[in-house]
Amino acid sequence: MSVQSIPITGAHSEPHASWVPMIAIALGQVIMSFNVASLPVALSGMVHSFNVPPTTVATGIVTYSMLVAGFVMLGAKLNQRYGALNVFRASDQPSTRRARAPAKK
Repeated sequence: MSVQSIPITGAHSEPHASWVPMIAIALGQVIMSFNVASLPVALSGMVHSFNVPPTTVATGIVTYSMLVAGFVMLGAKLNQRYGALNVFRASDQPSTRRARAPAKK
């Protein structure tokens, strides 16, 4: 008695998800980190340009960093609760309305 093996192609094939969203998120995180990290480097230039004490500029940088972190957390919570696609559509809606408005004659 002989045993034949029959190759099964496609039985366990899973759809491959796109890496594009993950790459976009990673690049956004890198840009945001660079943005927050580069502000202290520019501290002396801002002090001379605005003619204010360094503590004032440092307070502005810390406030900006805290606001960015707060909005990131808010966006994550909204995505978790309502879904990323719905949040994106809601945030993109005002700009698309203006862009798609018909030109007046």
